[in-house]
Amino acid sequence: MNKEFIPYEQALALKELGFDEPCLASWTYKTKERIPTLYGCGALLFDTDGLITNQTEDVICSAPLYQQAFRWFREKHGLGHMINGSGFESFLMNIGGIIAVFPMFRTYEEAELACLKKLIEIVKQPK
Repeated sequence: MNKEFIPYEQALALKELGFDEPCLASWTYKTKERIPTLYGCGALLFDTDGLITNQTEDVICSAPLYQQAFRWFREKHGLGHMINGSGFESFLMNIGGIIAVFPMFRTYEEAELACLKKLIEIVKQPK
């Protein structure tokens, strides 16, 4: 299940861009570990031993799933992505069409991470 969550560095960049949506997990400040979050119960957190804690001061940012991050870029910034499954070639798109094309990657996950990093870079650019 680890590969479903975006890496710490990209999660922190999303937070800086304004991403603030409920997630299944959060990244901790001290250890930079991903810990589960239980929403619907006052945003309780589980510590690394699996015990419920309210030590929210240790949380640095949410840990979104890739699908959440891509949905956020699509809905908030009009940016989408597509990964060709026959060689993992990646495309970034906006409403006007394709804005970036990446070469082939060895795995789908590598292509997905490259798309995410480029989306972050695009949104960080001054307008």
